[in-house]
Amino acid sequence: MKEDHELRQQTLVVIKPDGLNKSLTGNILTRLSKTKLRIIWTKVLKVSRELAEKHYAHLSNKPFFEEVVKYLTGQLLGEQYQRVMALVYHGRDDISKVREFAGSTNP
Repeated sequence: MKEDHELRQQTLVVIKPDGLNKSLTGNILTRLSKTKLRIIWTKVLKVSRELAEKHYAHLSNKPFFEEVVKYLTGQLLGEQYQRVMALVYHGRDDISKVREFAGSTNP
C-alpha cells in the first residue's frame, strides 16, 4: 500500500479562454469542490505564445499544434478573451480525481 504522503499530490487545472468567455468558472469550481481537494494557488493570467508552446511541447510534432497554441493563448476568441484561470489543487489522489472530473482530453 502506498504511504499517505505518496498519495498527496498537486495538479494544475486551467480554465481556458473559452471557459472564461462563457462564464463557466463558477460552475467548474463548484463541481471541482466535490473532489474535496484544496486550492493552494490561483491566478488569472494572459498566456504568452512561449508558455503555450512549452505547455504543449509534447504535441509539437502534431499537425494541430498551432491550433492548440492559439486556443490556449486565446487568439481564437479575440483580444478581450486572451486569459486563463490557473489553479493548483492539492490532496489525496488529486490527479486521478481531477482527471475523473475533467474526462479525457480530445485535441
